[in-house]
Amino acid sequence: MKGQMFIVAALVMIITIVGLKDSLSLQKILENQRHLVSGFDSLEFQNIRSEMTRVVQNSFNSTSGMTDDLNNFNSFVKDSLQTKNIEFDSFLVELYYPVLQPSTNAVVNVTVLNSLGTEMKFLNITFNGTSGTFALSNGNILRTSFTINTAVSVNQTMNIFYNTSASSQTETVTVPLTLGSSKYVAFYDIRYINSGGQQSDKFTTVLTLV
Repeated sequence: MKGQMFIVAALVMIITIVGLKDSLSLQKILENQRHLVSGFDSLEFQNIRSEMTRVVQNSFNSTSGMTDDLNNFNSFVKDSLQTKNIEFDSFLVELYYPVLQPSTNAVVNVTVLNSLGTEMKFLNITFNGTSGTFALSNGNILRTSFTINTAVSVNQTMNIFYNTSASSQTETVTVPLTLGSSKYVAFYDIRYINSGGQQSDKFTTVLTLV
């Protein structure tokens, strides 16, 4: 009888050890899978970031094309990721100015895309001492302009403040005003969100056109 009890106890111990080993193996598999998915998400996000700057560079010969191509690419990414239950939110500010001459008025054209998934109830843009206040619905584009006049090349700051139902944000974009030159500047705020978490980045592209 004691021998039978010993055998039963040994079998229970073996089953427990095997079960524990299988459980640990499953946990390891699930952990590896999570790392793999996280790595893929990070790679996809970085690819999107790179492509957004490349789209602008590929449209180098047309400032209107640069703006339209970037906005269209942004919409394409958003729609494509949505089919995979991934949310892609973005806030884009693009500006362009023609060749600057000393102490001569020039117009800076500004385009703002709100693709954050919520309305900007209040949007204020201040540049070169002039402010503009707007409201911008989700998915819409705002086009406005500012006049600049400088006797020397200088870096000018564009201040952007906006309110949504979820938050308030302040962004600053450095705009190099270079005499004898024409430039395109784009500010990106992009966010990649899925069940594994969120990845986000804010960055600026500056291109000298002339």
